[in-house]
Amino acid sequence: MRLDVSTDKPSVARPESYHRWLAKIEPDPRDLLVPYPSEAMTMWPISTRVNKAGNDDAAILEPIVGMSRACCDQSAVNPGT
Repeated sequence: MRLDVSTDKPSVARPESYHRWLAKIEPDPRDLLVPYPSEAMTMWPISTRVNKAGNDDAAILEPIVGMSRACCDQSAVNPGT
């Protein structure tokens, strides 16, 4: 589900990997950096408030009222995918 929305490349750890990823005893957990299944993700348009670190509240993740989730549909953004 990676669209051309951002140049960031976040990692999503699977719940069963949380302990190992967060444990300070693991010298190299890079094998956990595998693609997360896009079927398990949902995407929706949010406010540009997310671009400022000082905006640290739950409302920042609320969908933008009046904007369709179709804007986030990968096939609409990248036809042929």
